[in-house]
Amino acid sequence: MYKFSKFEKYNDYITHFISTKNGGVSEGDYQSLNIGFGVPDNPNNVIENRKILAKNVNISIENFVFCNQVHQNKVVVITPEEKGLGVFDKKTAIQGCDAMITAEPEICLCVMSADCLPLLFFDEKRGVVGACHAGWRGTVSLIAQETIKAMQYHFDCQPEDILVGLAPCISTEKYPIGNEIVEIVKEIFGTTEGFLKEYSHSSQKHFDLHYTNIFQLKEMGIIENNIEVLNLCTYQNQNDFFSARHAQHNQKQTGRFCAGIMLKNRDFLTFEDI
Repeated sequence: MYKFSKFEKYNDYITHFISTKNGGVSEGDYQSLNIGFGVPDNPNNVIENRKILAKNVNISIENFVFCNQVHQNKVVVITPEEKGLGVFDKKTAIQGCDAMITAEPEICLCVMSADCLPLLFFDEKRGVVGACHAGWRGTVSLIAQETIKAMQYHFDCQPEDILVGLAPCISTEKYPIGNEIVEIVKEIFGTTEGFLKEYSHSSQKHFDLHYTNIFQLKEMGIIENNIEVLNLCTYQNQNDFFSARHAQHNQKQTGRFCAGIMLKNRDFLTFEDI
C-alpha cells in the first residue's frame, strides 16, 4: 500500500491509498491483488481481492464506488445513492466517466490503473475529495482540469486549497507514442516541449503523463507545493504494480491496481467553511 505524505496530516478526516498487486487471491497473469473486472480474471477472485483491500484500509466494501473508465473527461458528482456501485459487478459501475468527486462522508472513490495515471484530490476548506483516471486520451482531454472545474462549480472549491496526489504510472521512458498522438499534443497545448521527450534508444516520441497533468493543475491555479508525485514507474516496478504495456510486450494479460480516497467526516469544517 502506498500513500501521499501531504495527505497523511489529514488522517483524522480522510482515508486514501494506492494498492499494489500483492496480497490477493488471483492467479496467473493476474497474481495476485487484481482489483479490475475488466480483464479475464475470475470475477469471484476480484470480489475477494476487493474485500481484502477494504479490510486493509478499514473501509466497508459497500462504501466503495467505481466508475466504468472510458478514457474520456467526464466528471460525476457522487451522492449517497451511488454508494456501492460497481463493487460487485462492473455493469453497476458509474457509466461513461473517468473522474468522481464528492462532499459526502463514508464514500470511497476508486479508480483503477495498469499504466494510466490515477490522481487523488482533497480540499480541506470545503471538505471535498476527488479521484480521476488519466491515460493519454483523458490527459489530452484535460480531465485533470475538468475535475478541478467540477470541484469549483459544485462545491465552490478554490484551487489554492486543493491538494493533489499523482499516483504511480508508466514513466516517460517506457511510454513511446505514435505520430497521431504527437499531433494531438501539438493541437491541444500548442507545443510538444515538455510534454513529449526523446530517448536515444527509441525512434518515437515519448509522452510524459506526470508533466502534462501537472501543467494542467498549475494552469488551474493549483499551488506547486500542494502537488505530490509518487514517481514510480508501473512498467519498471513489476514487484508492486500491474502494467498493461509490460504485459503486452510479453504477450500476457495483466490486472489492475486501485487508488482511492474517502472523506471520513466533515466535523473539521467550521460554519464559515460550509
